[in-house]
Amino acid sequence: MDPARIAQLSRTLASLIELVPEVEQDAIAPQELQLIIEAKYFRPEQDERITEWFAKFLTIRGNLWDIIDTAHEEVTVGLKNLSTYEEYQMFVIGYVTACHVVRLDRFLLEQFATHTFIQRKLNEGIPHLNVARKQYTHIFESFIDIDNAQRMLMVMNFAAKERSKIKRLAQDKDVGQFVDNIWRYRGYLDPSKQQYLKRAHHFLRHAVKRRGATIRQHTQFKILEASGRVFSEINNPKLNRVDERIRAQAREILLPGDVLVTRHRMALTNFLLPGYWPHAALFVGSDKEREAYKIELDARVQKRWNGNKCTFEALKDGVLFRPLENTLAVDGFVILRPTISQNGIKQAIERIVVHEGKQYNFDFDFFRSDRLVCTELMYRAFDGIEHMDIELRERAGRPTLSAEDLCDLALETAMFQPVAIFGVKGANGFETDASNVPELLRESYRK
Repeated sequence: MDPARIAQLSRTLASLIELVPEVEQDAIAPQELQLIIEAKYFRPEQDERITEWFAKFLTIRGNLWDIIDTAHEEVTVGLKNLSTYEEYQMFVIGYVTACHVVRLDRFLLEQFATHTFIQRKLNEGIPHLNVARKQYTHIFESFIDIDNAQRMLMVMNFAAKERSKIKRLAQDKDVGQFVDNIWRYRGYLDPSKQQYLKRAHHFLRHAVKRRGATIRQHTQFKILEASGRVFSEINNPKLNRVDERIRAQAREILLPGDVLVTRHRMALTNFLLPGYWPHAALFVGSDKEREAYKIELDARVQKRWNGNKCTFEALKDGVLFRPLENTLAVDGFVILRPTISQNGIKQAIERIVVHEGKQYNFDFDFFRSDRLVCTELMYRAFDGIEHMDIELRERAGRPTLSAEDLCDLALETAMFQPVAIFGVKGANGFETDASNVPELLRESYRK
């Protein structure tokens, strides 16, 4: 089991745990919900707020399920056969993650959407954000599933039985932060027979036919049994189309400051910024390129930008320097080159890498700088340098910059130039022909 994978999952989980109480606090207050129910309609502003909130809720919840999915892939034995230090590390990650999924679900089902009027609203779907219909029903249906309740009880009993072994992980540099609170997290779970029957009765009154779940909620604790799949759409690196040969071709033409806009067909996208091209990263170059550009860094950042790390990228585990092979573990990508001087590139990189180590912004809120989203790196790096004037676009009531907005800038302005593309319809392998790349990019997402 890869220690780096455990560290990555731990960072991601820690970041998401901070957001769980935030999404609960951001929900429409009970008093206002009651007024909406009595009025029997949502005002436009209220409709936008509940839509934005539910998209954020599903995004955080989906990313928690990503962790469960990954943990399931890493642990290949059942609960009774856990034995290695790494397997217990992964159990802690999976158990704590599942606790927070249940906390979110209980908040939605038991506090927020207790009235059928609100439930119907959440079941409408959000087409422009790619949120399918019946999300409330799918969550509720799975939450009361008797098999899930039994698995939940099994896992809770295992955690109690192995408490002494779990406590030994309290000083672990990755999962120790969760061990101290793991028994408090247990309180988010409620396996009681009385509560189960109450929920089952409520679901029958909900009067919706049972259907297969379309989001990451077929089961809640299957991961912790290490048996069966949780859901079908997973980020499977074996399906990536960009191989070592394509990465080598890309590396030959990449320059510090280049923007890598990427697509992975099977990766979970953020509901708040859907699109064909959902992600972006900044190529910052190697040690030698850093020296050639005379980029000045403080000791902390320089220590972390080393070896084969040549991209700067915000992912679920945080804002970090990463190897190109990680950033291009995707199905398709386009390289956008900023049209500013080498000194401008130097300035852009110097001012963005100071954000190294910050957490990922699952809320896409560009107002806060303690957490950053992937495209925000490009905005904070380039805006205001020479002729760069990057305007944010309002989505869900807040200013944002999507990866496709960056593509628009490359096609419609002189700020970026599309220099290469791969993995799109019509491309002849790794396409670098200046007469073809812009049109291939345009056709890829403007349909």
